[in-house]
Amino acid sequence: MDTVVREARSAEERAACWAIREAVFIREQGIAEDLERDGLDEIARHLVAWQEDRRAIGTARVLALDADRRPVPPEQGEVAKIGRMAVLLAERRRGVGRVLLDAALDLARLHGIAHAELSAQEYVVEFYEKFGFRVEGEPYLEAGIPHRRMTRKLWGGS
Repeated sequence: MDTVVREARSAEERAACWAIREAVFIREQGIAEDLERDGLDEIARHLVAWQEDRRAIGTARVLALDADRRPVPPEQGEVAKIGRMAVLLAERRRGVGRVLLDAALDLARLHGIAHAELSAQEYVVEFYEKFGFRVEGEPYLEAGIPHRRMTRKLWGGS
């Protein structure tokens, strides 16, 4: 299977991202829709993974943050907060998450962002560790699900 990842630019592509998040986070994991719709989608960049360029099967969101942790345009960001990463159940364990995360990290680098962070559900910490992310701090609950804060350097700097 060929997986192509592109930034969602049209209303239809953004709707495809939302449909995946709805399937995974709301229906599958039972997260409340008002928590999933956090008001940051309009200022974030969204990636969508397409199976053989036809069917949306995965998504991720990249939000640029400034030094005070406020959302900013990507070119002003110091940290890329990667989140809302989801792959449809039938497509998991086929490398879709890997290509989505690579694309998210590349998008951050493209805008000169030197650090990335994410809030990983505990069961996928090992996946992110394979990409150089390291756990910081203690476990915490987010939407009733155990999570870990993870960070990594993307290039140069401190």
